[in-house]
Amino acid sequence: MDALGLVIVTESRTEHAPEPFPSPQPSRHTRMFLKGRERRESDQGRMAVIAQPDLHREVWLEMQTHTFTVRPILELATSEEKQRWLKRGARYTRQHEISNGKRVTYDIFVHTEKMEETAEFFGFPARHYVTHRRDVHPENTGKAQESVTDGWYLDFRHPAMPEPYRGRRMAVVYTGDEQPVIHRTGEPHYSGMPAKVVTTNRQTYRTPGGSSERTSKQTVEIVSLTEGSLDPALFEVPEDFRERPVFPSLWSDYARQFQKVLHRMRAT
Repeated sequence: MDALGLVIVTESRTEHAPEPFPSPQPSRHTRMFLKGRERRESDQGRMAVIAQPDLHREVWLEMQTHTFTVRPILELATSEEKQRWLKRGARYTRQHEISNGKRVTYDIFVHTEKMEETAEFFGFPARHYVTHRRDVHPENTGKAQESVTDGWYLDFRHPAMPEPYRGRRMAVVYTGDEQPVIHRTGEPHYSGMPAKVVTTNRQTYRTPGGSSERTSKQTVEIVSLTEGSLDPALFEVPEDFRERPVFPSLWSDYARQFQKVLHRMRAT
């Protein structure tokens, strides 16, 4: 029997300058279904994540391969379950990590401003925050990066939403084969569900002829928020899906990638 719930549709758009692709990237839509304490997030039919708090787990569905993986919701897991999961992840990471032994240091500075303006989206009040981030790369990399995130966040709660719905820790850097040491100052302090967030990122590279700059702007915006009846099957694993391990063997990784390639070839 169907039950009332919420459906939230979010659109993502990305612009680059200079544009690295022959034509602008198309916008992407994700859908979030909320019913009771259960949540499902779908990304244009390729991947879906089902949160099942009563079972303390998330189920990740891969639509192309008809497979799924099960991961714990760490906020709900016992200390023993959490430690077991983290140890398994550490073993898998070491197994696949390729390193040249370097230890480089990255400094990340984050500052969030709470603005005075207020607005309303879909009947819910929203607060305005601006977050500045600056990455200081090692001198020999010839890189510099900074970003500004200008966002409106709904003063809105639902039992199925993650608790708390806060900004992610901004301490991720892409280092290739290097093993980074990250020093972070500050954290994003906004809370609430993102209603419209625009992030402008600027990267500077040192080149033989001087330096070059690349900018990108990503807009993530809720375009629809509606209430209606939801099929309980949305929050269940389809019967024709088979489970695979989250931390597979190296051979299983290769087999899965090969299966994806075959699926794409058959679709063309």
